[in-house]
Amino acid sequence: MAVPGFPNFLMLVGPNSPIGNFSVIMISELQIDYILQLVDLVLEGKCRAVAPSAAAARRFNDALHEAMKGTVWMSGCRSWYLDRNGNPALWPWSFDHFREEMRKPDLADFDLTA
Repeated sequence: MAVPGFPNFLMLVGPNSPIGNFSVIMISELQIDYILQLVDLVLEGKCRAVAPSAAAARRFNDALHEAMKGTVWMSGCRSWYLDRNGNPALWPWSFDHFREEMRKPDLADFDLTA
């Protein structure tokens, strides 16, 4: 939903969103609630900009890759979910895990620009 180095850029239903597994409406609603918590930081004057840290993005991507091991997506299949290097842009965990991740941003994972 956010990219290191792109402050205040927040997106819905981007790469690794669980859109292939669950309702896109529910996913979008959870992501909107999450994003609004970050936007509120700016609106309330707690910071001017917010972006995920490079370290947090790396940890997420490493965990994602590890969770994908043993799935059909990593078995050599061809799919539009895979990039040219065979990396899937999917959510490998449960809906409950997604809902918990979307509950509240962990501000330790973000660079907040004063």
